[in-house]
Order: sequence, then C-alpha cells, then structure tokens
Amino acid sequence: MAFEAGPASNERYMKAMALREALADDILSTQEMLTELESRRAANREALGSLLPHRPAAASSSPTARSRSPPPMHPVAKADARNRVWLNLGDMFIKVNRSVAAELLAKDQKTMEAEITGAKAQIRGQVQQLHEIDAQVTEQGQAYNVDMA
Repeated sequence: MAFEAGPASNERYMKAMALREALADDILSTQEMLTELESRRAANREALGSLLPHRPAAASSSPTARSRSPPPMHPVAKADARNRVWLNLGDMFIKVNRSVAAELLAKDQKTMEAEITGAKAQIRGQVQQLHEIDAQVTEQGQAYNVDMA
C-alpha cells in the first residue's frame, strides 16, 4: 500500500507516532507495576516461609551465647508466643494466630498471582499492538523518506 505525501497523510503519520509513544509509555508503566507486584510477591513468599515450623537451632558452643538466653517462660506464655505472630496490615501491626496469618498471606499471594498474570497478558497485547503500529509508522515514514531504524 503506497502512501501519498500530503496534509492528510502527514496528519495520519503524526497520529500514528503519537499513538506509538502513548502505547510505549503504557507498556513501561505496566512493567513498573509488574516489578512492584513481583517484589511484593517475593516478600509474601518470605513471610509465608517464616510461618512454617522451624527445626530447633543447634546449640552454640560459645559461653556468651548461653548466657544471653532469655529467662524461662511460663508454659502457657511459651505456647502463646509460638502460636501468635505480628502482622503488618497497611499502616498498623496486629497480633494474630499463626494459622490466620498464613491464610491471609496465602489469599494475598493468590490475588497477586492473578494480578501478575493479568499484567503479563496486558503487556503481551500492548507489545503486539506496538509492533503493528511500528509497521504502519515505518511504512508511512518510507513514503516521506524518513529512516526509522
């Protein structure tokens, strides 16, 4: 398809270039959002891992490590300390049962997985659309003898 040089084709060329720039900007902002979601997902994964039961640490052979151990706790307080954890919800910290915290984190993890999948699909569609626009702009630029490389 040959493009004629003139005011109408110049206007189409400028609109295509503006659309190309806007689409590229959208792709970059979506990629930035995807990066933030990935870092939140990693932090959630780390938090979920810390809620899993741990093996007791090996006893240290240094005498200073033994002397710094906390005083013995009452058995009820010790059980409560193991079953309740601090959880950051927005701008506040609350103490909840370990199982409740794990459920909340798992639910948040699923939500983030869905958002990440949607963002990746959105980027794929935007990149495909950008390639189509690039082909049009290159073809129109050749009509004006503009090097698009």
